[in-house]
Amino acid sequence: DLANESWDYNNDPNNSTNNGRLYSWSGAANAAPTGWHLPTDDEWKILEAELGMSTSDLNLSGYSTPRGTDQGTQLKVGGSSGMEFYPAGYRYNGTYDALGDRTYLWINTTVGSDPYRRRLVVTEPYVYRFTNPQAGYAISIRLIKDN
Repeated sequence: DLANESWDYNNDPNNSTNNGRLYSWSGAANAAPTGWHLPTDDEWKILEAELGMSTSDLNLSGYSTPRGTDQGTQLKVGGSSGMEFYPAGYRYNGTYDALGDRTYLWINTTVGSDPYRRRLVVTEPYVYRFTNPQAGYAISIRLIKDN
């Protein structure tokens, strides 16, 4: 759906029932209804700290740099946080991958023009934090209600 720059995984609406849609960076910026917003890196770190991540791990960054202990497990489907993140996969330049394996989430904080993301992997307990170029990617979002 180019109107809001979001897609169903493999263009199949059934995949969005649990997983939600995959949003481009600009689509994510426009997806929040009034009263809601895409969380910042600092807001994510507050959540991660509340789930028990050590202060020393909060600022670690890198696609494969483990952070925390079991915070990723707590955030996934069936986890103790109640957040229920499904492994929704991603879309890159029109090709879909990683459904059932991992999910990526846009974070409303950039380093230059590269947004932060979070990555959760089904078989790993961590919450990965890294930046990546925005171009070509469509990934998951989770919104926060404004105060």
